Amino acid sequence: MSIYSDDDGALNSKKLQTFFKEEGITHVIKNTHANQAERMIRTVKKKIGDRLRHCKNKACVEVLKPSLNRYNNRTHGGTKTTRNSAHNLDNVNQVGTNLILKEKQNRKYPNISEGDYVKIFDKGKGSYVSRKETRSQWSERKYKVILVDRDMMNNRFYILDGMSKKYNRHELLVVD
Repeated sequence: MSIYSDDDGALNSKKLQTFFKEEGITHVIKNTHANQAERMIRTVKKKIGDRLRHCKNKACVEVLKPSLNRYNNRTHGGTKTTRNSAHNLDNVNQVGTNLILKEKQNRKYPNISEGDYVKIFDKGKGSYVSRKETRSQWSERKYKVILVDRDMMNNRFYILDGMSKKYNRHELLVVD
């Protein structure tokens, strides 16, 4: 229903965006990292590494499938089900409820409404020096919020005047 990703060029191709639109898939591009994907990659790499250490004569490709099977068939703490069964349409409501109950709501953000002005989080491009702490992480330009909406998974997103991308709340800073 929805794909959250960082600003990866491979996912921004017109052909893929057309496919998403035809299939009714909402593509939300984050300016920050796609943390869930990065965490999954780290977990799978660790599982592959563990298997390679115990099976010294095997190649990485030989342990990939067993590592992925173990990952996909173990119960996840947040969903209270395996990753494979979480995709079963009969489990969608229960998985969503479990994730909401497990969600941490430590950050308090001011509400953003249509008509408000915001700045956009900018992780910086280019060399390390251009991304140093002395550089502001927020855009210099202010943008007007023209739409506040929710996707099919009930996640709130924001559309800004002059921008085609959908933004998450943590990517925006409310300004006067």
